[in-house]
Amino acid sequence: MSSPNQFDDCAPDSAASALGAAARWTPFLLWTAAAAAASWGCAFAYLWGCGLVGVEPKQQGFADWLGSMDLNVSGLAAVFLLGVVLVPPLEELLFLGVIYRSLRAKSGPWLAIPISAALFAVAHCSVSGLPPTFVTGCILACAFERTGSLRLPIAIHCTYNFVAIAVTLLTR
Repeated sequence: MSSPNQFDDCAPDSAASALGAAARWTPFLLWTAAAAAASWGCAFAYLWGCGLVGVEPKQQGFADWLGSMDLNVSGLAAVFLLGVVLVPPLEELLFLGVIYRSLRAKSGPWLAIPISAALFAVAHCSVSGLPPTFVTGCILACAFERTGSLRLPIAIHCTYNFVAIAVTLLTR
């Protein structure tokens, strides 16, 4: 006797496969969202604190440049390709894959995390942008320490950069 639905025979396997994939990706996506939110929360708290004490924080040179550009579609695509797809993996390879790993081998994670985060911050910012970028570097190093893989820090970094570029472009 034929079944009323031609896909009934494969439904349990398909559902189990989909649920298995969701179960594997859910923690990764939650960590990425939480870490990106924490990084952005720190950045906004820093900007709010600067406003309280009357300090004008200076943007990174890239943000200044991006805010001043009159970009067409191909220019926007290039900015997102560089800032979201290409640069974050390369930076994480350098700061976590090389610098953090070598520091951790010599001093353990409690010293390697702040040192690699400080180097990450110095490479990214003007002096006024160091605190939020340092916290972001610590979050990225902790994600790497926790997972032993560069995938999560890269995803966090890509997400952070995507939001930063989008906000910069939308508020100019």
